[in-house]
Amino acid sequence: MRLAQHFRSFSPATAFVLCACISSSSASFDAYQGERKPDNELALIAERDPTAGLETISKDGAVIWKREASYAEQSVKGSVNRQQVKLTPGRYKIASLLWCASDYAYETSGFKNPNYLGIRHTDDVELVAGHAYEIRGENVGYLCLDGARLWIEDTTEGKRLQTISSSEQTFSR
Repeated sequence: MRLAQHFRSFSPATAFVLCACISSSSASFDAYQGERKPDNELALIAERDPTAGLETISKDGAVIWKREASYAEQSVKGSVNRQQVKLTPGRYKIASLLWCASDYAYETSGFKNPNYLGIRHTDDVELVAGHAYEIRGENVGYLCLDGARLWIEDTTEGKRLQTISSSEQTFSR
């Protein structure tokens, strides 16, 4: 039995990580203006795994950081780049993604052009200096339909970040 058949639902990137077929690296970005600041004066938001990631970060209606390539595109190319973004404290709109796919959908659409579903979560949040945050997600069901969750964790406090407002949509690629 193939490895993918052991899972009811998985993303293409997860399958590659499980097979150790792709490399993973981390990139850090200073998404603020002015002189470089020490980490204790900044908020750090990072990605934890290759199925849940940052899409955009906005402040006062302007996008201040945007992912250059999606996790799915990176996994097909063989390298996942996890992002870490340093921000000044304050209110932000953070759009994040959770990739969901069944092994059937992935296999029938082909390796080069996979067809999968995702959840886009947009949260208005207040980030605090000296805190680290992570995008977290899990998909325990089939194609994001049965219990998929996506959230921002305040790892400094050890709990889910309280949102000011939040929205979610399911989409397909």
